[in-house]
Amino acid sequence: MAMMNDVMEVTNVLGNLMMVIVILDFITLIVLYFMEKYDPRVFIAWAIILIFLPPVGFVLYMYMGCEIYDRHLFRPRKVNLDSIEAVLQEQKDLVDRMVAEDDDGRMHIVKALFNTGGADYSENNTVRIFTEGEDKMGSLFEDLKNARRSILFEYYIIRDDSRGNELLEILTQKVREGLEVRLLVDGFGIAKGPKKAIAGFKATGGHYGIFHSGAKLFFSPKKNNRNHRKIAVIDGRIAYCGGFNIGDEYQGEGPLGHWRDASVRIMGGAVASLIVRFTMDWQYSVKDDTMGYIGEYIDPCIHANDGDVRMQVVSGGPEMMPNNAIQMQYLAMIENARKRLYICTPYLVPEERRTLRCRHQDHDSRQARSHIHVLEQPHVCL
Repeated sequence: MAMMNDVMEVTNVLGNLMMVIVILDFITLIVLYFMEKYDPRVFIAWAIILIFLPPVGFVLYMYMGCEIYDRHLFRPRKVNLDSIEAVLQEQKDLVDRMVAEDDDGRMHIVKALFNTGGADYSENNTVRIFTEGEDKMGSLFEDLKNARRSILFEYYIIRDDSRGNELLEILTQKVREGLEVRLLVDGFGIAKGPKKAIAGFKATGGHYGIFHSGAKLFFSPKKNNRNHRKIAVIDGRIAYCGGFNIGDEYQGEGPLGHWRDASVRIMGGAVASLIVRFTMDWQYSVKDDTMGYIGEYIDPCIHANDGDVRMQVVSGGPEMMPNNAIQMQYLAMIENARKRLYICTPYLVPEERRTLRCRHQDHDSRQARSHIHVLEQPHVCL
C-alpha cells in the first residue's frame, strides 16, 4: 500500500511538472507569434517542436531561438548617449542632404540602413584594402607603434604566438608611454590567447575587457552570442576593420597554409562610426571602467580628410533584430547593381528570398550586359 502511494505521489509530481512545461510551451508559442515576429515557416517549425517535444522543445528554444532575450541583453548600458548624439546628428544631416541631391535613388538605400540604427554614413574617406595578413598586420602594427594619444582595440582572436605577443608588447609599451589603451576581446576567442602578455598589459595599467567571459558564457542560454568584430582605432584618426584576426596563421603560417581574407585601413569620417561602435561594445562588456566623452577619442582632422570614398559602417547583432541591417545592405546592393556585382565569401548559404532576388537580378543583368560573380574562397570574411 505504501509503495502504491509513493508511485501515485511521484506520478502526481510528474504530472504537475508536465503541466508546468505545457504552460511554458503555450506562453512560448504566444511570444513567438505576437512578439518575436518570426518568419511563418520558422514559427511553424518551432511550434511543432514545442507541441510534440515539450521539455526538449522549451530548452532548445531558450538556447537557440529566443530573440527577445538577445535584444534585451545586448541593449547598451551606461553609454553616454549625449556624447554619441552629436556624431549621429551630424551623419543624419549629411545623409538628408545627399538624399536631396540624389539623382538615381541609391542614397535612399543609405538612409533606410541609417534609420535601422546600425549603419553610419560618411563620404570623405581614404581606404586601403588588404587581402594578405602579413601586409595588414605590418601596417596595423606600424600605426600602433606611432600612436600618440589613444588606442581602441577590439578583436575576436589574438593567438599566443609570435604575432599575438608582438601585439601585446606594442600595446603594453604604449601604456608605459602614457597613452590610454583599451583592449576588448571575446571570452571564447581569447581562450587560447597570450595570457601572460595580457596579465602584463593589465599590470602596467592597460584597460582590459572581455565580451562574455567564461562564467557568463556558461550560464548564458545563448552560447553562440560571440563578438567577432575586429576593430582598431589609433589616435581617433586611423581605423582598421575587416576579417583578419591576430596570429601567425592569419599570415599563412598555420596548418591551413595560405589564408585569404580581407581588411581595410580607413582615414576619414568613418573612423567616428567605428569609435561609436567600440564605445557601445566596451560599455556593454565592462561595467566598472566607463569611457569618457566620445569626442575625446575623435581627432577633428577626420572631418577635413580629403578622401573621396563613400562608406557606410553597418553593425549587426542581436540588439539590431528584427531589422538585420547587414542582410538589408546585401539585398539592397544586389537589387541595385547596374554593372557588376562581386560576392567573395566562404559562407554562401542564401535564404530562398535572397536566391530568388539574385536569380532575378542575374536575368536582368544579362539584358543589360552586366555580370555577377560569386567567388567562394576558403577563408574570406569582411
